[in-house]
Amino acid sequence: MASDEKKLQLDMAENTTAVPKHPRLWVALCCLLLLVVLALLIGIIILAIQNTAISEKRSDGIASDVCTTPHCVVRAGEMMQKIDQQVDPCDNLYEYACGGWLNTNIIPEDRSSLSIFIELSRALEIALKNTINERDAKPLLQFLHEFGGFPVLEGNYGGQWNESNFDLEDLTGRLSAKYSSSIIGVWVGLDDKNSSRYIPHVDQPSLFMGTREYYLEEKYTRHKQAYFQYMVAITTMLGANETTAQRDMTAVLEFETKLANLSTPKEERRNVDALYHLTTLANLTQEVPQFNWTKYFDILMPDENKPIPSTEEICNYSPRYIEEAIRMVTQDTPVRVKANYIMWRLASSRISYLSQRFRDEQVKIREVFYGIPSKPPRYRTCVSVVNGALMFATGRMYVREHFPGESKANVEIMIANLRKAFKDMLEYNEWMDEETKVVAREKIDAMRQQIGYPDWIYEDDTLNEYYIKFNVEAGNKYFENSVSQRIWIAWERLTRLRKSVDKDEWSTGPAVVNAYYSKSRNRMVFPAGILQPPFYHKDSPWYLNYGGIGTVIGHEITHGFDDRGRKFDKDGNLKQWWSDESSENFNERAQCIIDQYSQYAMPEINKTLDGFQTQGENIADNGGMKESYKAYTESAYSKSKLPGFEKFTTEQLFFINFAQVNCRLYRPEKVESAILTGVHSPGRYRAIGPPQNSGHFAKAFSCAENSYMNPPAKDKCVVW
Repeated sequence: MASDEKKLQLDMAENTTAVPKHPRLWVALCCLLLLVVLALLIGIIILAIQNTAISEKRSDGIASDVCTTPHCVVRAGEMMQKIDQQVDPCDNLYEYACGGWLNTNIIPEDRSSLSIFIELSRALEIALKNTINERDAKPLLQFLHEFGGFPVLEGNYGGQWNESNFDLEDLTGRLSAKYSSSIIGVWVGLDDKNSSRYIPHVDQPSLFMGTREYYLEEKYTRHKQAYFQYMVAITTMLGANETTAQRDMTAVLEFETKLANLSTPKEERRNVDALYHLTTLANLTQEVPQFNWTKYFDILMPDENKPIPSTEEICNYSPRYIEEAIRMVTQDTPVRVKANYIMWRLASSRISYLSQRFRDEQVKIREVFYGIPSKPPRYRTCVSVVNGALMFATGRMYVREHFPGESKANVEIMIANLRKAFKDMLEYNEWMDEETKVVAREKIDAMRQQIGYPDWIYEDDTLNEYYIKFNVEAGNKYFENSVSQRIWIAWERLTRLRKSVDKDEWSTGPAVVNAYYSKSRNRMVFPAGILQPPFYHKDSPWYLNYGGIGTVIGHEITHGFDDRGRKFDKDGNLKQWWSDESSENFNERAQCIIDQYSQYAMPEINKTLDGFQTQGENIADNGGMKESYKAYTESAYSKSKLPGFEKFTTEQLFFINFAQVNCRLYRPEKVESAILTGVHSPGRYRAIGPPQNSGHFAKAFSCAENSYMNPPAKDKCVVW
């Protein structure tokens, strides 16, 4: 399924990790590690015997059995390290829960930020861990040659382009779905209004720099210049004359800027109703006659789907862009420019599979966009590529070693409790009419769930069958195998046309630190990779699990009822099932969330968030925390304390863990990029926003009214 969130197409280039050569350095590091461990143990003892200002705010009368298992001791130490005891949580929960972590962590040089998600991903990579330079650009040049050549390279191999042989429909048809989108975005996906079938979609494509603002706004001139320098550097390394590269890439960048200008701004694409335009191949041909759509789809589609009839229904997400871009490309653009652009997008998508000198150029542009000054270790690239290409095979290895069987059953219980919490909240909802509530209950009851991994990954025959079309060559064929993967993925996705829809199909591997909700499948997914501390552990007290993965579960449930998800029914179809009055009431409450988050400013660059762009995630964050807190406090699970946290209530520890899963450090450049392109609020305000709106948080910590974390009731925003 295509995503509205466009990302800069700069794959991470990696280097091998150097081993210290000096024994004294190892001794010093070991001594430092010993001191850290001793400090941690002393800290636990001190915290256990001190009555802090925070602990005095606990509710009295609660029995405080202490969990002294090895897991609880470790979790207590991890949580304590993150806390800044000098901060009152009523003044700033994020600074209190994450202050210690923020003060003792440094962003790695190969990263633009550091968060709990990233730390878990690194641990997962290590769990999976256990000649390219010699080939340099040769495999890419061979690749370019097979598609007619890259004009900027002129007579060099990989160039040798002949204008008279250029065929726009043929070239874009061969490249669009398999390798890189350039002028038209195309895929086969679920029909938004009939999720029981797959149909072709056309849309505006992704841009190299990710979002149109980088091309059109003067304040991003530095980014645009860095992109141009990258284009020239790569093309000259491929063999282009520098003067020719400067001239041709200037024209290419001007052309891409025009495409960006024709694209629909992201804020206009949040309305899923406005995106949906169902047409046919015949109508598309009539509406945009400058392009041979029949020929394009015939080349694009696998043999299994041919011929494509004129009556084939197609969803056009961006009619204005498609019409105006095709007119510009076919009537106003020199052939050399459009050929250079198409081949540039192809070449740039493969750079991370080339030799070190090409990946060094990636580091330069990534530093401008994200502030990352160096390359990550090479093993991370290898693990990421293999896990991406063989996600169910590597997922089987990960699950076998790192995912206890009872975790799946425990999370199923939590999901059931979260579902009940949401339905109970519906009962007390005063702004939704009863008729709409009935349909909302039906949707939450019908919501599918996937936890950990699909059972079939342990069936050898089924696993082998899944990869039967993925041809991998032995030997020094890293580049070719990456291409083979793209071909296989394209074939698998395109051949879905006219196939029956399996809404229980897994679309992500188990070894992923993430979770998500699918509107068209009314389904939430929690891979095994995220079911680890601080989100979840089978031996963690339930308040930690509910403060961690519980809030994530609630988050995904709430996505089914956010500003976009609410427009899809229980079967995943785009359908108006809300009354007009309930819709108006929802929009009024959503606007409160938009206004609230638009006032938050990131201290790294003193820039406010885009509350409109992030509203869906913010609604989900607020609803998720509220549902999980309700599910936890109404459950009958043990409330034993962590060692060193005896003076805290379990309600307080719920909120502390909720905040700590959002601890994050940013480079200033990454903050700028996240605000401009991201749909999530930064971790700081994911930890602050929901508790500010929660009376339960204020009560748990006895926060005075009008304190930062307990604003007046009239200023609290509540959607769900």
